Amino acid sequence: MRLLAGAVLLWGLALPLDLAAITRNFSIKAGPAETQLNEFAVQSGLQVLFETELAQNRRVNAVRGDYTMGEALDRLLGDTGLAAQYDEKSGIVTIARAESKKPVVRLPPYTVEGEPISWRYARAGNIEVLSSCTDDVTNRVIQQIHRLHEALEQIVPPEFIFQSDQPIVYVLHSDRDHASLPPELMEKLRQQEKKESAANTLIWNIGIMRSYIFWDVDSRAIYFILNEGAFMVGRLSIRGDYLHQMMERRSPSLPAWYIQGMVELYSTITLDPYGARAFAMEIKNRHRIPGGVAKFKPFVWLSEEETQSMRKGHEPGLVPLADLITGSAPTAADLSRRNWRAQGALFVRWALDDVKNGREALWDLLRRSDDHALTETDFKECFGLSFAEADEKLRRYLPKAVKREFELKPDKFDELPAYVLRSATDLDTAWTKGDLDRLKINYVRRYFPELTDRYIEQARRILKQGYGMGGDHDARLLGLLGLCECDVGDDVAAQPLLEAAVNGGAERPRVYYELARIRFEAAMQATKGGHITEAEADSVLRLLVMACAHHPPLPSVYELMAETCAAVGVNRQELILLREGLKQFPRRTGLIKSVVRVHAQLGLRAEAQAVLQRGIAMAEDPAARQELTKLQLELAGQ
Repeated sequence: MRLLAGAVLLWGLALPLDLAAITRNFSIKAGPAETQLNEFAVQSGLQVLFETELAQNRRVNAVRGDYTMGEALDRLLGDTGLAAQYDEKSGIVTIARAESKKPVVRLPPYTVEGEPISWRYARAGNIEVLSSCTDDVTNRVIQQIHRLHEALEQIVPPEFIFQSDQPIVYVLHSDRDHASLPPELMEKLRQQEKKESAANTLIWNIGIMRSYIFWDVDSRAIYFILNEGAFMVGRLSIRGDYLHQMMERRSPSLPAWYIQGMVELYSTITLDPYGARAFAMEIKNRHRIPGGVAKFKPFVWLSEEETQSMRKGHEPGLVPLADLITGSAPTAADLSRRNWRAQGALFVRWALDDVKNGREALWDLLRRSDDHALTETDFKECFGLSFAEADEKLRRYLPKAVKREFELKPDKFDELPAYVLRSATDLDTAWTKGDLDRLKINYVRRYFPELTDRYIEQARRILKQGYGMGGDHDARLLGLLGLCECDVGDDVAAQPLLEAAVNGGAERPRVYYELARIRFEAAMQATKGGHITEAEADSVLRLLVMACAHHPPLPSVYELMAETCAAVGVNRQELILLREGLKQFPRRTGLIKSVVRVHAQLGLRAEAQAVLQRGIAMAEDPAARQELTKLQLELAGQ
């Protein structure tokens, strides 16, 4: 047996934790299971236990980016025949053979074969659209996307969701195109169906999604497959999981009670891009089309059964607002979590229902949570009520909420953004579909590793088409080409492309971060002692400073900055940026510890303790709070 007790962050502390609660940044390459499980232990701070023979001749997947522990393990072990079991009491992860289950097929995003597609392109506000659909359908999609976000702003303002300097990419495929699955996958499905049928057991559960959302740390791309005829009499919607991701990825991070409460509440909300109760298709003047409206159905408390019981007079037990807003979020295994989520949903709905005062009070409370742990004083200054007074109002509101419907709409509907729908150039296609195909790679690698090479080649081919049409001087495309090579693990090929993108004024923060990371790793590997010269550090830090000038802020940028400064020292500008990083990521344990180390090395012990005290106060996870408290005691004893 091998027990991998990772270097466990900064001071060798391993604690029980909820795998779904803590997010960390991982940079693990695909490779031999034994080696990379050891690397996971180091980067996660968890103890990992497995049989040596079990890991032999097995390879695990790459994991790069911000994930919870559970998500990282899922990606690391996906399709390897291995599974992770976590013991909350001991804090040990045990790796074992995955149990045999009835297979559920996750079909990869369609590839397009056959005749070339004639693409249309438009840039409308902060969205970028590449479409193979008719112009009528494409215009209608653009219109509805804009109106849906207008409706979304009524329940979650833009300042509380993920924001990026990069446009949101939409690639629209008409299902009349010869879009198909790779033939090897279809053959695999046919063989499995025949095998399962012969055994008189359940056929594969095949689910083809009609839309996909792909995330990078600083951007997103959305892929639609549309039935054009049906769409012209239908409407788009925003999925709950997409809203969840937009709130989850916002920085500074939002309180857990708000995110989970809004997700719970969203099942009773309809975002309507055509706010009028009846929409006439013959309306042609875009200025006359109604705008986005958020429609609230009657509230559901826990379940329809619980709600019906309450309508008959049953009074459910509510979580006190003091516990909801100032306490820690229950873990996924905690039986009280259902009530906690329902209480969060009730509180958010109550605030939204009070259009005159409640919504602005809620937004003010969320803004305050960016800076410090909320208190009853904050709540009273925002809502004009104590926790006890608000609890009583919520008890009176709940019986009304389960019967009441209402709508929220802006005082004045926005004008639709002006845009031109035109034939797409190779460069337009590379920017949009090339980036989408790049983001598909990790999806396919996770679920269909045998198809990974095919999707890598597809992404490279589309991106290089744009490169040959003037893209060799286009910073955006050069950055995408470099990021594609980073994603497939080829830093040698990525570096010159990223260098050219930076020299051309790239706007993506990840481009600057990846180049800084490559330079830093090369400098550390060049010397056996892992030292870095001041000149090398300066070349890394210049890139990280430039990354900080673009949105969204990336925690990995500040963590690498802290690591570099710890190696060679820090100047005033970098110290200011590190403190700014703490404002953006006040609950990021790894960043807090890195910044504390920098302050301690400079002899700024009081400042280091202040950073730790703030981190402890804002930590929503008990394990993170305990970890920082132990570090605080160790620092005080030095």
